[in-house]
Amino acid sequence: MLTNREKIQPEHLFAGADDGFFARLRRQQVLFTDPVGRLRLVARARWWFMALVTLYGISAGILYAVSKFGFFPDRGQVVLLSSSLAIMVLYNVFSPRLFQHRRHYRPVSWFQIGLDLIFVTLLVYFSGGGASWFWPVYLLVTLEGAVLIEDKRSVRLLGIFGGGLYGALLLLTYFRVIPFIPMPFVDASLHYDGFYLLLMWCWVSLLNSIVALLGSYLMAVIRGENLAVRESEERLLRFLDSANDLIFSVNSEGTLLYANRSWKETLEFEPTAEKPVNIEKFLYADDLTRCAVEMKQVVESKASRSIEGRLVSRSGALIDVEGNLTFSHQEGSVGTVWGICRDVTSRKRAQSQLYHMAHHDMLTSLPNRLFFIDRLQHANAMARRQQKQIAVLFLDLDRFKIINDTLGHSIGDILLQSVADRLKGCVREVDTVARLGGDEFTVLLSNISGAEDVEPIAGKIL
Repeated sequence: MLTNREKIQPEHLFAGADDGFFARLRRQQVLFTDPVGRLRLVARARWWFMALVTLYGISAGILYAVSKFGFFPDRGQVVLLSSSLAIMVLYNVFSPRLFQHRRHYRPVSWFQIGLDLIFVTLLVYFSGGGASWFWPVYLLVTLEGAVLIEDKRSVRLLGIFGGGLYGALLLLTYFRVIPFIPMPFVDASLHYDGFYLLLMWCWVSLLNSIVALLGSYLMAVIRGENLAVRESEERLLRFLDSANDLIFSVNSEGTLLYANRSWKETLEFEPTAEKPVNIEKFLYADDLTRCAVEMKQVVESKASRSIEGRLVSRSGALIDVEGNLTFSHQEGSVGTVWGICRDVTSRKRAQSQLYHMAHHDMLTSLPNRLFFIDRLQHANAMARRQQKQIAVLFLDLDRFKIINDTLGHSIGDILLQSVADRLKGCVREVDTVARLGGDEFTVLLSNISGAEDVEPIAGKIL
């Protein structure tokens, strides 16, 4: 049984190729509740960001080159920007792979956020400094920090730190420690206008702080809700896995997506994520067509249906089951069919034994009086319909009492069993041999034309 969050593995829930909406939702929950998962999620988002920035930069460079302004960045600026982008690509490739353990998560997260802030500051500098339009990317980095860092105070400090970097850039430009980068459409005097730079710094710092505050709160809510959903799902998994009923899930093609412990133990099933298994593998051959029709009706009607059939274990044992099929559909998925079955093999066997005991003689296993009367009525009805006749032979064993009195009842029982076997060998399969009690037997001959058909059989019995 699963006991904690670390032991939950995807193959415990799904073992097929088509996971569906439920599995995708679960992977998203893992990303938000697991720190390393969030690190991979942010790395994936950063790839998209770098791709868009690179595409925009190349497009802008081409447009500037053919415009009246020309391609204004010098070689050193291009090399510095390209180097910064290459460093981001490198650490985005290797950090999620090299630091997969949780003990590395906190320093790696701060390292990535710090590099992102430095990279953004460089882009702000090369796109106009205090007059740059690129400063909103600080807000994206702050949101990144809110996703990676769980401590709200640290996220707020991160927002302040981003505003501080921007302010330091403006100060260095204002005091001419570093030269400003001339940009088209930008008034060069703005780089030395203290009032303008102060307003810009206050505006960027204020927005960055607000984003840090709201981002930390919203991410805490999202992480809490995802954790609650995941814990609820794990409780559901533990409940399903501890159930004595056979619980399984398949997609519309019949591929097995989930099987609980009882299913695996009863059918001796060992799931593998690499090789999907179809439900037909476990169905008894005679029930395949009927089960396929019932499955199709459940998918088309999207309603529950009762089922009854036989499953085949890995060792070839037949297992009688009965239960229900239910169609489950979520937005964005093709839908799955859930089945809950009970193993009724013992009950079916007991019912069969009870039926046999109620309709057969316990000593000879021949039909008893009750069953013989039922066979007689059925044979009589068939004879009238087919315009045939039936015959009933009544016989008993002469001097059987002497056998019991001299040799004992056990020898008498053996004799009765031998007589029963011999009588069955004298008649056809469509005929019935019954024991009424004691040493009395009856023989029902079906589908005969007259007495001439009975006399050979009677002679054979004698």
